[in-house]
Amino acid sequence: MKQHSLIIVAVFGLIVSSCQKKIDTTSSTTVKQSTSSLYQSFSENSFSSVSLNSGLVGYYPFNGNANDLSGNKYNGVVNGATLTTDRFGKTKSAYLFTGNPQNITIPNLHQTNILTYTVSGWFQLTQNSGGTIISGDEPLVHPSGLRFALGTTQAQWNVEDGWNTNGILTYNNNNFGNNIWHNFTVTFNSIVGLIPASAFQIYIDGVTIPTLTFQQNWPPGSGFSEGFNVYAPINNGTLPIILGNTMDGSSNFTNFFPGKLDDIRIYNRILTQSEITYLATH
Repeated sequence: MKQHSLIIVAVFGLIVSSCQKKIDTTSSTTVKQSTSSLYQSFSENSFSSVSLNSGLVGYYPFNGNANDLSGNKYNGVVNGATLTTDRFGKTKSAYLFTGNPQNITIPNLHQTNILTYTVSGWFQLTQNSGGTIISGDEPLVHPSGLRFALGTTQAQWNVEDGWNTNGILTYNNNNFGNNIWHNFTVTFNSIVGLIPASAFQIYIDGVTIPTLTFQQNWPPGSGFSEGFNVYAPINNGTLPIILGNTMDGSSNFTNFFPGKLDDIRIYNRILTQSEITYLATH
């Protein structure tokens, strides 16, 4: 089980308590419980307002393997990535990606009939560059899906459908490449029809990141589809979910993420701010 220390500076003042990750006997979802009675009261009150089991499609704590602990058995297949220490210093409890074609594929989990979607997890960049954290798309191929990519100062959360892309891109100079762990949560919330940029949200360490609309398409006269015609629901066919890189238009792996990933959660609903905050602080 993962050992870590949590510092709470709030109404309680400064409390340092030892806590650990524990499997809830009523669910396959993991929650953390403290040995401190005061912190446990705080944790339980917070957790009562967050339903982290609801809508959970896949959960990957990476405790020695890439198995899905959501109960849905969407187990990951590790391709070259290696087990490493997590944000608490626990060995063999996160995965390190150092280059293509290293990734973790989830063959039986597809982005199908998606109108609402949340992905949350933890990352640590170990090089001064970025790459794709999670992908359900294959650029230039129809149909396609959602992708979240990260650079040292920017993040991109978008959907690609054939030749066209809709999404958002951060514009402030966040220092994601500072070699420390960060929590991310990305949400997608659309209705049937043309997907607006407002369907996408990016949270880093529990806080919404200011973004710009990101769109690209082939120009008039190119012979390809014109306009940002990306529609919901999203259906990416039989493409697997990929962690650590993505596919190019020739089905080759590209744009690898240089760093560590841990505690990846995939939901078929939009998490609330309290839920996002909880995940970012536990």
